[in-house]
Amino acid sequence: MSFNINLRSLMPEFFKLSKTTLIKGMQCELYLYLLKHRPKEKTPHDALTLQKFDQGKSFEARFKDTFPGGIAVDQALGKDIYAIGSSFTKAIFEQGQAATLFEACFLYRQTLVMADVCQVYADGSFDLYEVKNGTEAREVFLRDMAIQYYVIKNTRQELRHFYLVLNDGEDGFVVKDMTETLEAELPRLEALVPRLLQTLLLPEAPEILMGAQCHKPYDCEYIAYCTKKK
Repeated sequence: MSFNINLRSLMPEFFKLSKTTLIKGMQCELYLYLLKHRPKEKTPHDALTLQKFDQGKSFEARFKDTFPGGIAVDQALGKDIYAIGSSFTKAIFEQGQAATLFEACFLYRQTLVMADVCQVYADGSFDLYEVKNGTEAREVFLRDMAIQYYVIKNTRQELRHFYLVLNDGEDGFVVKDMTETLEAELPRLEALVPRLLQTLLLPEAPEILMGAQCHKPYDCEYIAYCTKKK
């Protein structure tokens, strides 16, 4: 599908939180603070972690191939996706035509999320698909989806279904409707997002002792830094 949008006419919209930073803030607020204020202190991901990322991207790409003619917002905008991605997505919706978007952008309360697959219908309603290269719905996947659902549902009320796409263990996909589960998570996010935005404004890093949160659900990228600071 082609689009007829003058990119120069799109208004930049700026954000302070993303899905990635919010997930890390849910793990530890110090983690979030350091990501924003001490980015160079991160420990780079090891080869195994990078390999898992690549496998996830490959699985996601295979699912996207089941939607021929989709518009890849990240490819259409390049680095500008972070500034005008949400404006671009709005413009697609306003065209009043059916479309499939990859990496559709939504912004609410200074929080930007990008949806793997956004299937827009001519009446303005839409379905979302979050693709995870796993065989079961893990807690960390729920966190990921809850953030997206919170931002997107507050941006566009026409959201019909939010689906989780998993690996069936072979070469296919398992699609689960997570809408009701995610609806129940909204109050949690309503309280969390304002608190994490305030964390970013602190004059100094919050004092949080190292503990189980350093490794759950993933190893923090600042373990070496925090160990050194002890």
